[in-house]
Parts: sequence; C-alpha cells; structure tokens
Amino acid sequence: MLRRIKMFADMDDLQILSFAKYLDLVRVRQFEIVVREGATGDAMFLILEGEVRSRSMQDGREITIATLGPGEFFGEMALLDHGPRSADVVANKDSVLLKITSRAFEQILKEAAALAAPFLYALSKTEVARMRQLLHRYEASINLSRLSRITPPPAA
Repeated sequence: MLRRIKMFADMDDLQILSFAKYLDLVRVRQFEIVVREGATGDAMFLILEGEVRSRSMQDGREITIATLGPGEFFGEMALLDHGPRSADVVANKDSVLLKITSRAFEQILKEAAALAAPFLYALSKTEVARMRQLLHRYEASINLSRLSRITPPPAA
C-alpha cells in the first residue's frame, strides 16, 4: 500500500519498509478536522486511503483550496518549520493517513540519512509543482485585475 504514495516512488522496497517505522497510522472519520488553521504544527500527513480538503474560512464561508487523495500529502511546511497551519484540513471521506512528526523526521536525518534524501527530493519536486501552479494562478488573477480596469462595463 505504501507504494501508492508518491513520496516513496524513488525508494526501493527495503527503504520504504525502513521509512515506515517512523510513521504513525491515523484514521479519521468523514468531516473530521485533521489540522486547524493557525494551530502550531509539527507533522505532515501522507494520504493512504480516502480524501481530504484544505480549506480557509472567509467571512463565514468555506473556500476550498485543494482536494487531495491517495498518494498525496499535506502539512509539510509544519514538518520543516513548526509554524502555524496555513489552512484547515478536513476529511471528505473516512480516511487512513500516515503521520510523520518533526521529531521522527529528525531521527531519520540522524539515524538513516540515506532515507531522508529520496523523501526530501520527492517533497521538493511536489513543492516546486505547487509553487508553479500557485504562481500561474497569481499571474492569471493579476491579468484579470488589469483587464477589468481597462475594459469598461457593458452598457445596460
């Protein structure tokens, strides 16, 4: 089952088994909040089964940021910087997650650095893809904003 997680794509079976001992299995029920926006974080989660959504509440309305399914992950910023969570993450379905705490990750770095390298590489590749997507969305919103300033509204 761990082979389905993108973070482990470049690891061999022995590396995956070794890495697994640093993970905790977490089961969440549909609609359960996994992490809360603003809460201090110290772990990331890998989705083994199910589906979650990251959301932000704006003026009492939910804004879905992303929907994530098996093989994907969230919470990586808190793993690295122990900072506040940037969004709520809620289970859309009953889900099975794998949790890696920053303490466990520090152990990997000390005890099994060879396991950390492919993990960090996969994390970096995904973060770069997410940043490119975010930059594209930002540029599109800037272009739309500019267009709305120069295009007069339609006549009634």
